[in-house]
Amino acid sequence: MDKVRYFLKTFKSLEWSGPAWYSHTKDEHGFPSIIKLEYFHPLDLGTSSQTEWDGEDLMKIFKKLRKEFPEIGKSWVQGNIHSHHSMGAFFSGTDEQQLVDGANKQFYYSLVVSTKPGQELYFGTSYPDQFGRIHIEEIDDIEVEDVAIIEPAWKKQAKLIKKTQTPTIKTYYNKYNNQLIGQETLFGGSVATDKHQPPTMQELFQEDEADAQLEQYDLLMLDYERGRIKKRTLLKQLQELGVDEYGQSVPS
Repeated sequence: MDKVRYFLKTFKSLEWSGPAWYSHTKDEHGFPSIIKLEYFHPLDLGTSSQTEWDGEDLMKIFKKLRKEFPEIGKSWVQGNIHSHHSMGAFFSGTDEQQLVDGANKQFYYSLVVSTKPGQELYFGTSYPDQFGRIHIEEIDDIEVEDVAIIEPAWKKQAKLIKKTQTPTIKTYYNKYNNQLIGQETLFGGSVATDKHQPPTMQELFQEDEADAQLEQYDLLMLDYERGRIKKRTLLKQLQELGVDEYGQSVPS
């Protein structure tokens, strides 16, 4: 769940998705009685209302994942995870179709996540019966285990799916030198980059600094949400970082 929250916070208004692997224990009738999300790997950063990852992208990392997690394809079954950012978690028509397409005798699991209070998680499974009819079942008995960590690998994965996104924000070009004027970043400032030129070392350095600030911001907010620090301490440390509690730049 800490990884889920990390990606929800990093991409507050965009949907993301990827394969997820689940372990399960079956009862005497062959139905899952205990299901556990073991690992997920975001592969696509979509728009505010859509995300879809490609099996070809999974194949590019599958060998490495199998080496790191040999349980994949053995005791772990593949399903899906995707975000609804602040809209609330539920199965859309697209999600239900994916459950139909993925249904198999080993069960196909799908988890939708959101930041909307009271609608953070929606989980279900699909499977064919003995007549080949597909059943979709919601599973609402969900327990969350919090371990309060941020793994460096999550940051790398977030950067990679950022590259999959097709920009939808409005951009402006300087009519005198055809230079792209970028949107203001989360931590203030904007980076102007020529459309046809790779970023300069200075721009890459600025990006790394912003990433470091974002990581510090995430850690502080996580400590506050877990009750490790008081609001007064949070605000003081955020001020030293140069941002407010919403991640916006503040005057030094």
